[in-house]
Amino acid sequence: MKTYKVLTINPGSTSTKIALFEGETCVFSKNVSHDANELAKYERIADQLPYRRNMILDLLSEANIKFPYNSNNIVIKSNNFPAELVNVDDNSIPEIVYKGIADIGFCMEHVLTNFGITKFAEYKKIGINKCNLS
Repeated sequence: MKTYKVLTINPGSTSTKIALFEGETCVFSKNVSHDANELAKYERIADQLPYRRNMILDLLSEANIKFPYNSNNIVIKSNNFPAELVNVDDNSIPEIVYKGIADIGFCMEHVLTNFGITKFAEYKKIGINKCNLS
């Protein structure tokens, strides 16, 4: 069975989490909280892209995974790691995996359900995010 190297990036509203797995073993994990004053400088969330992209590239650099900083391409290839970053919205992830464009993807379960969970022979609940309404 092939052992995948999986890079996960979760840019949340107040923090960004990054983890690198080899198979099911986490070999690097980092959670960075964003300064509210820094985020307040941006009028819209979309305006935060350069700030967040550079912060994510810095975190990846700590894991010795190098990507070019000056790329605005949809697909960015690592200089020293067998990985590509694909800039897509979460609703596109199931289709990209289904069509074979990416080997693996992570999304919220409702996104997968909306796409058609039965289209996939294999999926796994990883239990890293718990949303509750109170």
